[in-house]
Amino acid sequence: MEESTTRRQHGGGGNDGLVGDLSSENLETITGELADGIVSFAFHSRLSVLSTVFMLFGIGDHILTPQGDDDSNRQLKQVCRRWGISYDFVDTTDLAAIQRAVLCTTRAIVIKSPAQFGRLEDICSWAKKNDIISIVKHEFVTPQLQQSFEFGADIVYGETKFLTGQKPIEGGLILTKNRKLADQIDYFKNIVLNMLDPQDCWLTIHELKTFSARMSRARQSVQKISARLKNHPKIKAVYYPEFSDLPGLPEYELMNRHLASTGTVLFFEVETAALAQKILHKKLQWLDSIQIGLGKQDIFLRLSVGVEDPDDLLNDLFAAMEGL
Repeated sequence: MEESTTRRQHGGGGNDGLVGDLSSENLETITGELADGIVSFAFHSRLSVLSTVFMLFGIGDHILTPQGDDDSNRQLKQVCRRWGISYDFVDTTDLAAIQRAVLCTTRAIVIKSPAQFGRLEDICSWAKKNDIISIVKHEFVTPQLQQSFEFGADIVYGETKFLTGQKPIEGGLILTKNRKLADQIDYFKNIVLNMLDPQDCWLTIHELKTFSARMSRARQSVQKISARLKNHPKIKAVYYPEFSDLPGLPEYELMNRHLASTGTVLFFEVETAALAQKILHKKLQWLDSIQIGLGKQDIFLRLSVGVEDPDDLLNDLFAAMEGL
């Protein structure tokens, strides 16, 4: 590990030619190979990832994005509009809807995977023909589960939380196979100096050694937890592909086409928002792996499953529901 935060000096770009350190270069090489991308860039937060992506655009440019109150849409609303960038919400599961929403100034479309996309290859192919940049956000998947570049994506971005296990760091990655875009991203990254620090780069590299084993164990656990939750009397529904009503539906075929596996995040629905709040406040071992508020009624809970013993996690959750 290179502890120093002193950046290498290469003339002709960035902030006085500052371009990074050995630790960040090693991490970017490894994650680029893992995601089958030509170039990977590591950042100190997901917000710095987003700001760098949107720096690719300027006054008069238009961006299409799926509906939702998330970090990317908040940045578009609160920051990018000040830069003269406009945006519209669109159903990114429907190529026809995308085509109707496009303007002569549309420069990019944001696609959130796996929650809000249709046939990714069709969307990316259409975007490329119309000189529109396709930007895919990996929300609950990792490079091991989805290779978006195989479907024509220009840029892929996401957080490092799955790569590093129990979120010891909160960094982010941007990957691209487009050399022109890579040069622009590299310039903005260095001029703003929002790269991941050497210690966190080293820690991420260290955690990547067990990445495949951790994902395999977590997937086994989430399958067991989903099956048990589905049979609990106080839970209305479980949303995990292998234990829901998806098999046989077009969405299930779409998931199998784009994802190598079903991942380690599940959702379940309870009767009332009050019950969801009580479960949330009584949880013990789940720590911050359980979240609330997906949907207008706040009756959905999201579980991000790790390598813990699934029986311990289930017992903890069921104990929280006792007497409710």
